[in-house]
Amino acid sequence: MGDMMIIFVSLCSFLLSASADTEAEVSVCGHGQTKCTLETCSMLLSEEFYIIKSQLKSNQDDIDALKREKEASKVFFSAALRKFGTLGPFSEETTVTYSHVFINKRNGYDNTTGVFTAPVSGVYLFLFYHHALGGESAYLSLTKNGERVVTTGHHKNTQEGSSNGANAVTIQLNKGDLMRIRLWAGSWVFDDDKNYTTFTGILLHTV
Repeated sequence: MGDMMIIFVSLCSFLLSASADTEAEVSVCGHGQTKCTLETCSMLLSEEFYIIKSQLKSNQDDIDALKREKEASKVFFSAALRKFGTLGPFSEETTVTYSHVFINKRNGYDNTTGVFTAPVSGVYLFLFYHHALGGESAYLSLTKNGERVVTTGHHKNTQEGSSNGANAVTIQLNKGDLMRIRLWAGSWVFDDDKNYTTFTGILLHTV
């Protein structure tokens, strides 16, 4: 924009000095006329400057829109159970609350409820891992709006000191869909400051 202002001012200055009888050659106006008056040339240059300014404004609006779209596409979170000891077993299925948040772009994950609410519609990747002692079963499911999507689990085995499990899925969500990890009745998991038991979600692209 600054360069265009300089060009415009320079042309106007040239026009003022080009001719005592306020006429300038076509090379200045560039509109197919043999000669044009200073007033006409100034008007034409003003119009062209306005058009260029409008185009630049439109381009800047497009750039700003792309920036907003790009920023909206950045959705991801990762959190750990961070419970020192076992969680469960319970007599009924329970939502696992991963309280220790590593990252939470767009704040879709609520570490007080364990629920991720999709801030935008898109295709997401979810991953969850668990560590458990062998004395009880360890079954967990990722649910979408209360419906099970995928599960990881390990049956009760008193001969094993511990067990580990993991699962992942790519799934399309609508804005406002609710994702959470549910611990099955009679199951337990374990965690401490080493962060064995985690829940992660990443938006791959919007739709």
